[in-house]
Amino acid sequence: MRPENYTLVFEDNFLDCELNENNWLRQQPWGVIHPKGPHQYYDKDSVHVTDEGLVLDQKYKPKEIEHWDGTKYHPDYAVGLVSSKQSFSYGWYEFEAQLPTGRGLWPAIWMASFDSWPPEIDLLEGYTTNSKGYNIFPFFFKRRVKTNVYYRESPDFPVKNVKGKSHWMWKDPSNYFLNYACHWEKDFIRFYYDGNLVRTIDDPRILNTFNSKMYIILNNAVDPEYKYSISPFQLSEFKVRSVKVYQNV
Repeated sequence: MRPENYTLVFEDNFLDCELNENNWLRQQPWGVIHPKGPHQYYDKDSVHVTDEGLVLDQKYKPKEIEHWDGTKYHPDYAVGLVSSKQSFSYGWYEFEAQLPTGRGLWPAIWMASFDSWPPEIDLLEGYTTNSKGYNIFPFFFKRRVKTNVYYRESPDFPVKNVKGKSHWMWKDPSNYFLNYACHWEKDFIRFYYDGNLVRTIDDPRILNTFNSKMYIILNNAVDPEYKYSISPFQLSEFKVRSVKVYQNV
C-alpha cells in the first residue's frame, strides 16, 4: 500500500465539469494518431468532464487525417485520450476508474516518456471480448485486464516488453469504480488492483530503463483485431474519477 511518508504532489478529481487545460492535453504530444494505430484517432470531442468525472468515449466517426510526415490516413473511430502536461518520476500513482463496455475495446491507464521510448509502464490495459465484457472462461475471477512494461536493456538492444499478464479481480471493472495503483521506485515496480498487489517487477535489467520522468496517459481505444467488425452504433465510455500522484519528497 501507499507509504505513509509520501506527499501528494498532483491531484485531479475532475469536479468542475470542465477539463483543466493546465493539467491535460486532449491528444498525445506526437499527434492525434498513434504511430501503430491509424484505424483510430484522438478526438477532442471524445473527452468530456461530467458529474461522474472524466469521460473518454469511443464512437464511429470516419475522418481523413494528414500525419506530420504528409501521410494521409482514413481512420473510422474517434476515441478520447488525455495526457498530462507534467511529467513525474518515482512515486505512487493512484487512479479511480470504471472501464467501458462494448465489443473490441482497449482502454488503458499508462505512463510513457516523450523524450525517448521506452520506458513505458502499462498499469492497465483492458480488452473486451465479443460479449462486450472482460471475462476469461473458465475465469475464476480472472479478467482480460493486464499489466505490462516496455524497456531496453541498453541503447544497443531492441525494445523488449514484459509479457502482459491478466489479473484476478473479484469485481467486474466495467460495473464499478475500482482503484488502480502503481508503486514505481528504483528497485521495483508494483501494481495494485483494488488494494491487492497483483504483480511485482524487480529485475534490474528491466528497471535500468526506468530512470527518466514519464507522463500519465488515459485513453479509450479500439483493439485493432476488431476494427472492421464493431457496430457503427456502438458508443462506449471510459470513466476516471480521480488521478493522484504521491512522491517521497
